[in-house]
Amino acid sequence: MRQEQEVPKDALQRIEACLYAAGRPIDIATLTRVAGLSSRRITRKLVAELAQRYRRSGSALEIAELPGSRFVMRVRAPYSEYARRVARDLVLSRGAIRTLLYIAYKYAQAGQPVKRALITRVVGPSAYRHIERLRLYGLIVTKRHGRTLEIAPSPRFYDLFSLDPQKPLLPQLRRLFTKAGITPPSRAPSEAGASSSQSKT
Repeated sequence: MRQEQEVPKDALQRIEACLYAAGRPIDIATLTRVAGLSSRRITRKLVAELAQRYRRSGSALEIAELPGSRFVMRVRAPYSEYARRVARDLVLSRGAIRTLLYIAYKYAQAGQPVKRALITRVVGPSAYRHIERLRLYGLIVTKRHGRTLEIAPSPRFYDLFSLDPQKPLLPQLRRLFTKAGITPPSRAPSEAGASSSQSKT
């Protein structure tokens, strides 16, 4: 009979901290590693327990499961309007909005963070300034990867723009591009010439 793995006393807190700090969906393998576990089944059980605690407490936050065994901490739907109100106070240039939507679009396409090198190649040098501003506003999360950064949209981005991660994201993002009057990225990976249409900040 196989012996059940001993669960670290703070495994639940580790998972909670990871989801809170990440600001983006985290896959089950990462959560298992952070929690100090070897069993994804145990990790899933702990995530479910944590999600239940948030539901019972009446918190404005929730933990949701997304396709691909990924989990995210986000604002619950009844309170997303309050988060969107904050968005009206954000001062973002057209160029920064274009960069933000591009990051979200490529992230949705690939299912993984986008390298800053790719963003600057498509958007242009102003992407450095855009990325810093978006990070300060909490609309993206960044992680150092060698000499560049890996960038992903944060749960706040989804909340502020009323996007539903449970539904296909690319059609939702294309509608955002249209609403902003910005041409969406090509569906093909041939975007090298896109920087010629770069918006000024």
